[in-house]
Amino acid sequence: MSPIIQPGILCKEGDISENLIITGDPRRVPKLAELLESPYKVAENREYVTYNGYWKGELITIMSTGIGAPAAAIALEEAKNIGVKKIIRVGTTGAMQHRIAIGDVVIPFAAVRDERTTLNYVRKIFPAVADPALYFRLGFFAEKEKIKFFKGIVWSTDIYYPSDFTKIVDYWQRRNIISVEMECSTLFTFAYINGLKSAAILVVDGNLVEGTMMKAMDEKQLAKSKEIVNKQLLTSAKIAFNAILE
Repeated sequence: MSPIIQPGILCKEGDISENLIITGDPRRVPKLAELLESPYKVAENREYVTYNGYWKGELITIMSTGIGAPAAAIALEEAKNIGVKKIIRVGTTGAMQHRIAIGDVVIPFAAVRDERTTLNYVRKIFPAVADPALYFRLGFFAEKEKIKFFKGIVWSTDIYYPSDFTKIVDYWQRRNIISVEMECSTLFTFAYINGLKSAAILVVDGNLVEGTMMKAMDEKQLAKSKEIVNKQLLTSAKIAFNAILE
């Protein structure tokens, strides 16, 4: 561990918990932190906003990572340097199967490494997998919350607007990939090779095969979808808090 302030997240050893919840959007962090007891801001720099608080008497840290693998890798590297042991991503995802609706939840056990960041850590043939114990605990607490959730493999990609959108979505949909996002493969790969435990719980904010992505919605539809997603993100955060504590 390092007593030096980490340049990206602006935290040092002792500032944060061993139990870390990460999420993409910096604006989401204080909202999730409100679920904790005695929440307080630890640091803020660029896309990295960090809050601490207590869940059932245990310290938990919530940190934003921004969008995509490179930004997430910075947060993960620096969090590891100052003592983080377990990490759960609470975020959003785009469904790639017809049976999945906006507001449903995805708990992935693995991710397709369709990004180049993790090639700097390990060869492409290395799998990106969630920690089995954290993965099963997420499912256990999701069942207790009685929410609709799906398990499977997510596609982690580097690009938000692919030029061959229809072709690439069809390719992964036919291979039973459950949804798409941009950070899980980096989280799972980095955590495993560094002896950390990681998992993810993701809220569906659109369905790519049904054309219900947020970018295709009118203002009224978008507002309704965001309300559904934001409510489910709070529930997912509670599930993650319970799952990360042993």
